[in-house]
Amino acid sequence: MCGIGKDFNFRDKLRYFCKRLIASCKSNGVEPFAYLHDLFSKIPTLSLDEKTGTPRTKHLIPLLPDQWLKTHPQTKRTYAR
Repeated sequence: MCGIGKDFNFRDKLRYFCKRLIASCKSNGVEPFAYLHDLFSKIPTLSLDEKTGTPRTKHLIPLLPDQWLKTHPQTKRTYAR
């Protein structure tokens, strides 16, 4: 039973994370599908910090929606409010 709770908690966190990413895309005028497609294709190729084993911050900053849009202007979208 304990494993079910952990899986459910992980799914909730993942769902929340994805919703926040999509909301960030929309608030920055980025087309979400194009952004997520590019993001998920680049994540596996990021170099990792030797001490922590996590991606280096300098490699993550360009992947934030507002920074990503600067290099992918063709994905600019406007959303009705």
